[in-house]
Formats: sequence, structure tokens, C-alpha cells
Amino acid sequence: MLLASTADKIVALTSLLRRARATGDVTGFFARRLVLCGLLPHFRAFQQAAHPRVPASMSAHLDAVLARLEQVTAAIPAASAR
Repeated sequence: MLLASTADKIVALTSLLRRARATGDVTGFFARRLVLCGLLPHFRAFQQAAHPRVPASMSAHLDAVLARLEQVTAAIPAASAR
């Protein structure tokens, strides 16, 4: 179950980043998805908790995609993310 959940997050979040890049306005793409932005800390907590229990490559991949999401959403004003 943990492997499937980790893989699902990797695929879904990577797809979101790909779709965001395709729009040409990555920050704007995520600014219109504030609920998702609010879930990023949950996804990060999941990654940290799952880290010792899933293959290192999966954990590293999820970590990388979350780091990229955290980077691009950091430009969204905190007041907008409420």
C-alpha cells in the first residue's frame, strides 16, 4: 500500500509540474490551485515518514518533485494560499 501511494504521488505531482510548464506560467498555474498548494506540507510529511520504508530511489524521486513544487509555489504570496 505504501509503495502504491508513493508511486501515485510521484506520477500525479510530476504530471502537474509538466502541465504547469506547458502553460508557460508555472506560478500562475499553481496560484489557481491553492488547495493543492495547501497540501504540499502533507505530501512532504508523507515523504519523510515513508522514506525509511520505501526504496531509496522512490523516496528521492518524491523528494525531488516536492522540492520543485515547493520552489515554484514559494513565489505565491502566503495570503493567497489561505
